[in-house]
Amino acid sequence: MVEDKLFIGIVQKQNLIQYETIKEDAVITKNLSQNYERVIGNYHSNNEKTIIFISAIHGNENSGVIALKRFFKDVENTNIKIGGTVIGLIGNLNALKNNNRYINTDMNRLWTDRVIQLKSKKENEDRQEMLVLKNLIDTIITLKKKKNILIIDLHNTSSPNGVFTIVNNKTEQQIAEHLQIPVISDLFSKVHGSLAEYYSSKKVSSIVFEGGAIGDPASINNHEVGIWKMLEKRGFIQKENIPERVLKNSQIMSNFSKKNKGNYSVKYIHKIKKNSDFLMHPNMSNFEKIKKGQIIGNDINGPVKSPLEGHLLMPLYQKQGNEGFYIVKK
Repeated sequence: MVEDKLFIGIVQKQNLIQYETIKEDAVITKNLSQNYERVIGNYHSNNEKTIIFISAIHGNENSGVIALKRFFKDVENTNIKIGGTVIGLIGNLNALKNNNRYINTDMNRLWTDRVIQLKSKKENEDRQEMLVLKNLIDTIITLKKKKNILIIDLHNTSSPNGVFTIVNNKTEQQIAEHLQIPVISDLFSKVHGSLAEYYSSKKVSSIVFEGGAIGDPASINNHEVGIWKMLEKRGFIQKENIPERVLKNSQIMSNFSKKNKGNYSVKYIHKIKKNSDFLMHPNMSNFEKIKKGQIIGNDINGPVKSPLEGHLLMPLYQKQGNEGFYIVKK
């Protein structure tokens, strides 16, 4: 790539869908080119609106990566015009390569000013990944119109029926409702250190989209739907620009979520203590109705009971994780 007869870097063709000679975009593209493994796609048409999609903050949740690759391939092959900037990034590249949730520490619990500013001789690999990703995102935010930036963090659950969004505030809730799936609030007031909470606190709208269970092919379709629907919601494209297969999958996702649709608030989180040997009861799923006192799992002290009635959210069915389950209510 050459700008003003000056060589500024190499960008793989599949990672550069469109590039216009705008100074800010040149700086962003140069920065992204230095992290080409982490960049799934990079589309620029103007500086008015930007959406940054993050995938694989947890390395064993790869449906967002595949969905973003599909999206950028569609854009390249069909010449769809998009009114803004769309960038797809991989979060924890090292963990993704190893198919682990994280290497040392959950990367989605490290996004606090204290951890970011920490000085340590022995560097945490997941923190290194976080700092590289943060540098990329901050560069984009600095050069774009901050108030018109949206971050979508693509995730999966370890249990069935995990199709929902998580928001920080009413503005994000209004955006998320366009997906016509359940919307969860008040989670980030109880669980701190997530990417979405961090950037929302910096006045950048940030939404988590849980696309379904880890390893379920439907999760890829759901994340692909979310990508296109968010572009539609923010005025990047019109509905007629959305591929037919995505519209069909959108209807499937909406029908699947119909019985659980609505706004929920997190009322309880079961935190797992070190060496507690927490084990979730089998075959429990997201939005399953539970009663107060119902046995949800077991740990070293015996049965673990629900402290209140409500709907179960994110029951833990993997070795890595600090929260056993959540209880939400409409």
